[in-house]
This record gives sequence, C-alpha cells and structure tokens, in this order.
Amino acid sequence: MSFLPLIGTGLLCAAVVMTMRALGAKAAPIAAAVCGVLIVAFFFTRYGSLFSEFADLAGASGLSPYVPVLLKVLGIGYVTQFAADTCRDLGEAGIASKVELCGRGEILLLCLPHFKTLLDVALGLTEGL
Repeated sequence: MSFLPLIGTGLLCAAVVMTMRALGAKAAPIAAAVCGVLIVAFFFTRYGSLFSEFADLAGASGLSPYVPVLLKVLGIGYVTQFAADTCRDLGEAGIASKVELCGRGEILLLCLPHFKTLLDVALGLTEGL
C-alpha cells in the first residue's frame, strides 16, 4: 500500500501543528501551511505519472480534445481547494470563500468554449425539426 507513507506524513504534520497550537506557538498556522505544501509535493512526486496515464487512456478512447480541459479543470479545483483550506487554517475564512469563487469562475471560463460548441450542436439539431 503505497499511500500509507502519505497518510503517515499527514498525521505526523497534524500532530506537530496541534502540539504547536496547544503550546501557544504563533507559528502554528505557518507550520500548517508548510505541512500542506509538503504533503501536496509528496503526492505529486509519488503519483505525478497518473496524469500522463490518464491522458494516454483518454487519447485511446477518442476523448483527446477534452482531456487537456478536463485536466486543467481538475488542477484548478485541487489548487483552489488547497489555497482555500490554507486560508481557513490561517483564520481567513472570508478570503477562502473569495478564492473558491475565483476558482469556480476560472473553471466556468475554461469550459465556456466547449459549452458554446455543445449549444451550437443542440441548436443545429433543433433546426431540422
């Protein structure tokens, strides 16, 4: 089970940050943010090849025009969630909400050309009726 070191790292980081908070250390939020970055970096070093494998599978299935958009949307979603969670850890829930709003807007802008194409196809089908 290759995910156990990742889980162990997360639990260790959580214990360190919790101990720092209990001791009243003012650097606890910064330590939480650094731990979050370390966990994400650890994930990408271990599982970064998943994205290329996913792209290969999608290319073989005929979905290749949509794969870059899908990967970008997934990336935007994960990065946005990570940034928002970090803002919340630092006690800034209002900023976290704005970060999430911007991430959703970016996803909508990225998908807009495909939505327009889909709408054009749908309208073309209704013209024949």
